Amino acid sequence: SGVDGVVGGRNLVLRELYKTPTLYASVPRWGAVSAPVKLVADPQPGSERNEWLYMLRSPYGGFKDVSETSQTGTPPTAVTSGVKPIHDPVLIFSAAGTYELTWGNGRKFTVVASAGPTYPVTVDVGAGTIVDDAEADASGDVSFSDPAWLILEAGATLSHTATAEVTLKWRTLW
Repeated sequence: SGVDGVVGGRNLVLRELYKTPTLYASVPRWGAVSAPVKLVADPQPGSERNEWLYMLRSPYGGFKDVSETSQTGTPPTAVTSGVKPIHDPVLIFSAAGTYELTWGNGRKFTVVASAGPTYPVTVDVGAGTIVDDAEADASGDVSFSDPAWLILEAGATLSHTATAEVTLKWRTLW
């Protein structure tokens, strides 16, 4: 309320932005994204009362969603970009089966989905959830060879094969 309240609110935002926070935003073409950002200029008053514009830059650039099926390509591969491993991929099993992803250095991740749940089954590694088509918990029907479930190597061509069609989704830098 009043000028003091507006300036005080702006100063609270500035204090947080100087800490190099992670912001979460919804981008129309790519959906929800998150990235660390840095304030690159002083905030400017906007066109509306009590509106401030902040110029932010992410050191990692922007993100886009990528999707590859285990049935595409000979051999089936997934090509990632960036410089850091991707810890939040999503696997969608169309039926019970075994999925295997292999890094360039030979590290393997195997995910096995057994019969029982209503397919497709979605394994969201970032959220730590495994649900079937009816949104029921299917974690008892899926097992992993690695305690980390599944991590994608950054900036690499990864081999991924499956005994049933599996779609691998991830957010990558562009």
